[in-house]
Amino acid sequence: MAREKDSKFLNRNPVSILVTEMINGSPKSQAEIQREMGLSNSNILTMFKQGRSPLPTKWIIPLCKACDKEPEELVLACLELYQPDILPCLQDVFGFGCRKAG
Repeated sequence: MAREKDSKFLNRNPVSILVTEMINGSPKSQAEIQREMGLSNSNILTMFKQGRSPLPTKWIIPLCKACDKEPEELVLACLELYQPDILPCLQDVFGFGCRKAG
């Protein structure tokens, strides 16, 4: 029963999926990644992974560095999800491509 209640709060989206893949694919523990990022809340990475909390822009680079990943895919996913109106403008101005959302 508790499991069904918890599932109501899950918001699987391209950002949460990428964050989950990055963290789970890292040889570091989630606690190590959290410490390297300078996060004090031990649950916040889980909240990002579950889509319960949006990933703030200021944590994209620290997360990618802690997981030894390049940030481009996560930045694009965040723009597509959180600021979809800005992405086409950035593409026109800076000429970069975009993956299509699932």
